Amino acid sequence: MALKELTEAEKKQMFAKELHKMVLLVILYSFQGLPLGFFMSSVPIIFKKYLTYAQIGEIALCTLPFSFKVLWSPFVEFYHFKSIGKRRSWIIPMQLLMCLILFYLRANVELLLMAQEVTTVAILCTVLNFIITCQDIAVDSWAIEMLHPCNATYGSSSQSIGQRIGMFLSTGVFISLNSKEFCSRWIFGTPVEETEPILSL
Repeated sequence: MALKELTEAEKKQMFAKELHKMVLLVILYSFQGLPLGFFMSSVPIIFKKYLTYAQIGEIALCTLPFSFKVLWSPFVEFYHFKSIGKRRSWIIPMQLLMCLILFYLRANVELLLMAQEVTTVAILCTVLNFIITCQDIAVDSWAIEMLHPCNATYGSSSQSIGQRIGMFLSTGVFISLNSKEFCSRWIFGTPVEETEPILSL
């Protein structure tokens, strides 16, 4: 049915029918926003006790793949496994790789920073952001295909909402729960010297 032929009632019905798809998009974009917010906002604050500003700047360059994703977007668009699906061929493996790298960083990033292995951390973070850009390309294309034309504008809304949620969790929430002062005052109500933050690096 053409977009101009839909009545307001039909548009509302189509919105309700595809609401679960929009929720899925928000979740996928949130996963992208988590590391993006961490590297762009949390890294300069959390890493300053380990590194100089020059070293922090070196690690912050890991977000460059987002600026150049147009270079490999045709590759993501044209190559896939038919048995898995055009978009799932990229979304699922990229999500798994992202989780593996984050799991490794979770266990080792503090040790690497204390040993001043800045280049290693920068390379890992750059690879991670490259993976995120590949997923972003696939999800953007999937959003166009999976939603009815009358709901097309909600694809970009899902991206904005999802990435903002992810970035908020990895910046404001993470930094707050990483702070002894915040946890002491707002959560535990104990003296700072007796308080351990809920989250660590």
